[in-house]
Amino acid sequence: MSLRACCLAALPLLLSAQQPSTTPRIARPTNLVALGSPIDLPLIPGSPFTATAITISKEPGDPSTTEVTKTITVLARDSEGRTYIETHDPLPSSETGNGPLRHITISDLVAHSQTELDPAKMVARTRFYLQAALRSPSTTNDEGLGVSTIAGLRVHGYRHSTTITSTTEYWFSEKLQMNVMTEQTGSRGQTRSVTLTQVSLNEPAAELFQIPREYTASLEPFVLPEGTNPQQPKNIIYVAPIYPPLARSARVQGTVEFVATIGPDGAVKELELVRGHPLLAKAAREAVLEWIYEPTLRNGKAVSAKTDIILNFAL
Repeated sequence: MSLRACCLAALPLLLSAQQPSTTPRIARPTNLVALGSPIDLPLIPGSPFTATAITISKEPGDPSTTEVTKTITVLARDSEGRTYIETHDPLPSSETGNGPLRHITISDLVAHSQTELDPAKMVARTRFYLQAALRSPSTTNDEGLGVSTIAGLRVHGYRHSTTITSTTEYWFSEKLQMNVMTEQTGSRGQTRSVTLTQVSLNEPAAELFQIPREYTASLEPFVLPEGTNPQQPKNIIYVAPIYPPLARSARVQGTVEFVATIGPDGAVKELELVRGHPLLAKAAREAVLEWIYEPTLRNGKAVSAKTDIILNFAL
């Protein structure tokens, strides 16, 4: 049974009293167009929606057969940037329905937490850090495909090709700050398309981002991998700086270097400018203050740490 169907009996998020009180300031990367799948849901406040993503995979077999499967994923994001991803098992494309519920991930941008729900075991595991992969922006040689409308949203299309003869076509929505459709074609003729359907721009139900009563909830501390230097925190949410127009017109280039103090919650607390052109330093500072790091642990307790940050501005 889907979490959407059972969340009316939900409890507040686990250990909410222990959540960090500092709300990170995450800017919208409006200057980037991201490669990747629509189910790679970015943590962006101010752009709420719900949708269903349909993934169609075609794998060529012998000359007379092609295996076609579909996977249903339910997506939601609220105005605070919390995200909900509900994944179902693949089905033959000819079958109806969503398929058995496999996994649910709830990411909370405010609490800096990520909760994994296992419907088979009815277990919810929460960690107070976020795993957020940065998707690569489009490159200058991507082919523009123009403007279209998908699921009621205005989208810009691009085609990205690689040296291994694979091609990705993706359609990006400024409104959602994410792709609405992608289609990848491999060198052996295999294809994978992901399309958002049933898109609603209304605020999703708050219960989606809470742990249902029937789940056994646990809190798991984040443990640094063996050999990791605790003085070098790992960046997990990255916001690219916007090139200042004045610096661009003046052809100012170069690097900006900071020494950053990362708080126990992973947010950037202090920035000490080491070097950098004044026209670039302000934009670099504004971007870095939006970054989030994995918490640094010592003896099982989250502590502050320092790290070097170097940003390169090039025209």
